[in-house]
Amino acid sequence: MTIREGAQRRRRWLERSGIVDVELYRRHSVVMAVRRDGAGRWERRDGEDVGTAIRWVDDDGRIRFTAGTGDGPAPETAHPQSLIEERSSGAPWRSDPQVDGPVGPHRQAYNPIDPLRQLEEELRPHLPGSVRMGDRQVEIARIDEDWEVTGGRAGRSRDRFWSRVQFEAEGETDPPPITVSSQDPWSAVWVARQRCADFEGGASHPRYLLLPPEQAAALTRQLAGWWSRRAESGERNSVGPGWVVKDDPSDPRGTIQARFDDALFETRITRLADGRRLVAALPEVGGQRRGSFRDPPSVAPWHLVVEPQTVAPTSATCVATAATLQVLDGERWAFVNRQRHWSFSPEEWTRRCVGGVGGALTTHIDVTTPGLLIEL
Repeated sequence: MTIREGAQRRRRWLERSGIVDVELYRRHSVVMAVRRDGAGRWERRDGEDVGTAIRWVDDDGRIRFTAGTGDGPAPETAHPQSLIEERSSGAPWRSDPQVDGPVGPHRQAYNPIDPLRQLEEELRPHLPGSVRMGDRQVEIARIDEDWEVTGGRAGRSRDRFWSRVQFEAEGETDPPPITVSSQDPWSAVWVARQRCADFEGGASHPRYLLLPPEQAAALTRQLAGWWSRRAESGERNSVGPGWVVKDDPSDPRGTIQARFDDALFETRITRLADGRRLVAALPEVGGQRRGSFRDPPSVAPWHLVVEPQTVAPTSATCVATAATLQVLDGERWAFVNRQRHWSFSPEEWTRRCVGGVGGALTTHIDVTTPGLLIEL
């Protein structure tokens, strides 16, 4: 029995048990990654994941969820509620699916070694003399999905691609690395150049903090959920002029584009902040995402784009080089590197962004942003 036949058997079993609204979701993903370190050594990793999830509406109108590898959870002789796992989802339900691409056999992703070599060739001539490439990685994924719901069937095939380069400064003792993750190799050059900027060492009494695009992306991603929860409750908090942010599922710079979300509702561009205040929450209809077949759909951003006015950093600017974002508790978020840390509440991070610096970078966490200047 094939995986599809097994999954269909589970769906028929649910329907025979008196469950009318059933969604059967199957996902097959293949990931191919290649990495080369600073010494030129290669490492390759391939992976495959296939499984099936079932959602259904129970007698009380709640949406239930269960999932399993291959053709999914095994049939039970008891009522379908025996399939309930700890997770459940209240995500919107669609009974008239739209087709977002052909339903067909899984196709093998292409070799990631060639794009990695191209990345190296494009970056090398543009690097300052004091900067070299360390670890670099390219990952390519092919994702095939199909749904069967009460009203019909839908499917799509999508590709994901991202690259990651780590820059190191020659001649430094234990140099702080800079990591760039991007679909566009040229955008990585911005961070390499910033590494050697005059203000890199930082001011003794800084008035501003420059978050390079990688750090700016991490903060934007973290704030998007916080903003959305407040906008959903009707709050329209003031934001700094640097926060001009939208969620754009169709942006070609994203690691994956979608006309429909993972519950089969049409996606749309959502403006989250306009440089003055919060505008809207992430949409429940059109904003459903699944981390894998094991996860029920839930609201999450697709591809965040930060488009602030450009500002010029001054001599009173320090740079969050190689800093990582840490959520200390619900009230404080901090960027921390080997020398310093910068800690604010989400409200303060929201108010203190004054503008963008340099060109935009697209990261593997699906945020496109320039560097961001934060008032200290």
